[in-house]
Amino acid sequence: MKMVRNANAGWNTVKDGDLGENVYIDGIDYTYFEIGKRYQFQDGSKKKESSSNTNIDMDVDMDMEGVMIEITERIEPCGNLCKLPYINDESLEPKKRFENCKKFLLWLDEKDGLRGWYAKIVNGGGRIKLGDSIAAVSE
Repeated sequence: MKMVRNANAGWNTVKDGDLGENVYIDGIDYTYFEIGKRYQFQDGSKKKESSSNTNIDMDVDMDMEGVMIEITERIEPCGNLCKLPYINDESLEPKKRFENCKKFLLWLDEKDGLRGWYAKIVNGGGRIKLGDSIAAVSE
């Protein structure tokens, strides 16, 4: 969300939850995730010491409990985002509201990372907490 708000494209009123995001992972590039790959979140308080200060843990400890996800697809901006009040301003004429919506959806699709990834939980679930690490699961 920080990336969307700081992009200086006029969309700085976007709020958490407006774009459907559920998990924000700081310090990890958008390209780290790949469709069809699995990733496991692990309790950050039990994480092995690392020289890196990112949330990527290169070694998954399968004995540790943690939420495992599989990336299913890239999130494409959809028309439901046009229901957001700063896009669908009722004081504007319908044509202008439509133009605002179209402009916003095209802008969101311009750069990787302004949207995210859809994923499914593959191990029954659990809790993800601030400070937890994530790692790709070897096949």
